[in-house]
Amino acid sequence: MATVTPREDFDAEALAADLRKAMKGFGTDEDTIIEILTSVDNAQRQELRAAFKTMYGRDLVKDLKSELGGKLEDAVRAMLRPPAELDAWELRQAMKGAGTDEETIAEILASRTNEEIAAIREAYKEKFDGDDLEEDIMSETGGHLRRIFVSLVQGNRDESEEVDEDKAQADVRLCLACCHVFASPVCEAYRGISDYDLSKAVKKEMSGDLEFAFLAVLECARNPPKFFAKRLHRAIKGAGTDDDALIRIIVSRSEKDLADIAEAYIDEYEKSLVAAVKDDCSGDYEKLLVALLK
Repeated sequence: MATVTPREDFDAEALAADLRKAMKGFGTDEDTIIEILTSVDNAQRQELRAAFKTMYGRDLVKDLKSELGGKLEDAVRAMLRPPAELDAWELRQAMKGAGTDEETIAEILASRTNEEIAAIREAYKEKFDGDDLEEDIMSETGGHLRRIFVSLVQGNRDESEEVDEDKAQADVRLCLACCHVFASPVCEAYRGISDYDLSKAVKKEMSGDLEFAFLAVLECARNPPKFFAKRLHRAIKGAGTDDDALIRIIVSRSEKDLADIAEAYIDEYEKSLVAAVKDDCSGDYEKLLVALLK
């Protein structure tokens, strides 16, 4: 279940005026900005951006960027990107620079629908000067992992309305197909066993990014809320916080299943996701994330 839904009394011009007022003059009214942006869904945010441009001849994203800072700015900018554009941006960032963030790539590709992957590929090409997402993934990854990513980015997974276990088995076959190319003995050993046993075998026989990618495919087919609950816990546990993952997951799942993820988090860790965010974040950044969770 979503935590963010369309606002029934939505008035793009009135809210655009309120946003302008919150940023105009001395000081910035962050509370108003947070209240407005978390009270509307992404489609309405795009209408807000258009109304703001029409009324004031200014770019809402640029104005907010000049008024905000730090992780609050990062979260607001993520919220104002259309979903496919946000995913395309995250994938680009995961492949940018010296290293590659294979976990982010696996998370996004394993959890999006075929339709969403097609939209991501189109947004990626549009935003990054015609670059092809599949080609970039192939240039940044290798081996078994590249085979899995290339299979996922085709957007041809079985999406029939069957029970989750059947979907999981279909994705198991996808993983096995990726490995079969290399005639891996461990992949041969998986054939004919249940997907639960396969998960245990993956953890035993694999490690690092390859293990994560396999488990992401399996867990997203079987129980997406549990998968994302684990991802969020990993982002906020320990000394540091993976704010990029925290923002990406909360923003991207807020209109899908964030309430279910919050329930799964309690079941898994005996602590509410809101409490975990409050313990790990602070200030207006915390307020925005908590508002998206409620």
